[in-house]
Amino acid sequence: MPHDLSAFKDAIGASSPVATELVTAGPVARLAATFGIDTPASKPGDVLPPGWADLYFGSLHRPNNMRADGQAAKSNWKPTIPFGMIRIGGDRSEFPGDVRIGDELKRVTKIKEVTPSPG
Repeated sequence: MPHDLSAFKDAIGASSPVATELVTAGPVARLAATFGIDTPASKPGDVLPPGWADLYFGSLHRPNNMRADGQAAKSNWKPTIPFGMIRIGGDRSEFPGDVRIGDELKRVTKIKEVTPSPG
């Protein structure tokens, strides 16, 4: 039985509130320790290796403050996802240059497309 995707189609173009996070050395040092390598960036101005900016913007809502789909309970910029499993594709991050210790990062999530997949 096909699901009603009208709420999702209405959400196309919706954007999350802007989130900001300060790039600090602690998460970089912890990831380096996990990999068993020297810390690649530890002082203000040091450049993070490519991909290491993913350390920031982790979820801050507790399990008791989540909707059934895993999103924050008070998230009102996108509809609740009624499926047991979802797949997010085409995730893209853009950085206008190097990410450095001490930088303030900003994140905005935008729903570009909703496409059901078989299975």
